[in-house]
Amino acid sequence: MKNNKWTELAQKVINSEFYKKSQEKAKIYLSENGKLADLLEKAEKKTMHTGKKKLGFLEKIKTLMRMIKAYHSGKYKEIPWTSIVFMVAGLVYFISPIDLIPDFLPFLGLGDDISLIFFIFNSMTKDIEAFHTWEENQSLPIVIESNP
Repeated sequence: MKNNKWTELAQKVINSEFYKKSQEKAKIYLSENGKLADLLEKAEKKTMHTGKKKLGFLEKIKTLMRMIKAYHSGKYKEIPWTSIVFMVAGLVYFISPIDLIPDFLPFLGLGDDISLIFFIFNSMTKDIEAFHTWEENQSLPIVIESNP
């Protein structure tokens, strides 16, 4: 799929009722103790089943997960609240099996999830670069493990 098709799909996702519900849930995940850790765990489990062919996607989603985890732990606060909500909503959408393109559809099911994560990642370039700089300056980076 060409870049503009991915962007077009991401725009459809963002305008969908599924994503609007993900945004509402993101605020709940961010406000209730323990919920965010649960979301990160579910997202990590789903990434394990995504496959190596989507390596670029996996790198991006793991970066977003590290940013959320660092923010939530209080170690990294140099990111706007709206960006945190945007990222968490993206993870909520990612873990939901029923969304714009249901995940159970072979070959297509993750297309909307992937386009949304790439869109989020590309929309937050400065925030992500600042996080990478901060992360490089830490003695121990925040690691999201995955099974090969």
